Amino acid sequence: MKELDIRGDRPYKMLIEPGLLPEAGKYISHAPGGSRAFVLTDSTVASLPSMPLATIYRSLTEAGYQVSTCQLPAGESSKNPTAYLDVVSMMADRGLQPTDILVALGGGMIGDLGGFAAATYMRGIKCVQIPTTFLAAVDSSVGGKTAIDLPQGKNLIGAFWEPSLVLCDPDLLLTLPATVFMDGCAETIKYGILKDPEIIALLRQALEKIPERSAKTSDSADNATDLLCQVIARAVTTKEFYVHGDVTDKGKRGFLNLGHLLGHAIEAWSCFSLSHGQSVAMGMVLEARGCAALGLTSSDTADEIRELVNDFGFAIDPPCTVQDILPYLVHDKRIRNNSIGLIVPDSIGNCHMEPYPADELEKFARLGFGEQ
Repeated sequence: MKELDIRGDRPYKMLIEPGLLPEAGKYISHAPGGSRAFVLTDSTVASLPSMPLATIYRSLTEAGYQVSTCQLPAGESSKNPTAYLDVVSMMADRGLQPTDILVALGGGMIGDLGGFAAATYMRGIKCVQIPTTFLAAVDSSVGGKTAIDLPQGKNLIGAFWEPSLVLCDPDLLLTLPATVFMDGCAETIKYGILKDPEIIALLRQALEKIPERSAKTSDSADNATDLLCQVIARAVTTKEFYVHGDVTDKGKRGFLNLGHLLGHAIEAWSCFSLSHGQSVAMGMVLEARGCAALGLTSSDTADEIRELVNDFGFAIDPPCTVQDILPYLVHDKRIRNNSIGLIVPDSIGNCHMEPYPADELEKFARLGFGEQ
């Protein structure tokens, strides 16, 4: 088992091991404790043939918890104020107390909404994150950012609320459709561009093994799982480096926004029909091009990022115009005192942050889109 220590005001652990889910109740009872567990999931997870919802229900019950469940429709559209109020109202109906726990079993949407519900219900109860997507495993399940969306933009209502425990079972991730799995690849590539180039090569190796698996006991499946565990551990270690000492995103955590400035705007413009990973992948290419046009990085670096993202199979040309995404850009929550930090790639594995006037974001976007 890989055990990662996530530092912070409230340190917690992330456990990574194939076959971990049936043992989840044991680890949860030893860490967060409590007597009632509220399991939040979505319709996709609830219908998976591997039956993760039934597995976690049984595991928690065997560990002595009084368990209740809540299932939301799958998709980013469920990450809204109405769904949030429904969830916390159900938590109240089930009698959850401040000593009890919320278990977020799902991808980024469930993790974000569940974490926000835990942060705000009775001014905060403990939360356990169990990611069921590669994206959630390498990104949203750790770091303590929780949020819901508004029509004006993504993640505009939220709170910083670190989980008490993160449990990652890679067996769940190997059953994902290729398009869903690739969302996590985008964020992993981001970590490679920021700080850890070797993770990109490791990710390529994992992708080469995953399509070859034919049975859970096959050598290819074992190799894929082992490589995936390594990728997740390195990705989370990189994220932890930027989050430690800056949980509330006032400084170095901002580096994790590479690709998210234009990526979030494109994602919101598409009404979330474009996935987060695809949008961030595209955002990294466009932002690198914009930085090169401003003379902040070299055109060679921008081209290298474009080729890297393209090689992984992501679309790199925006399906919209700058005018389309402008309303979402001006509502970006990272704007402070009319300034935003651009994450500038100096090379693969090395970036710096450059302050940029928020009232010139349209210009930056047009440079990235090639409209100027």
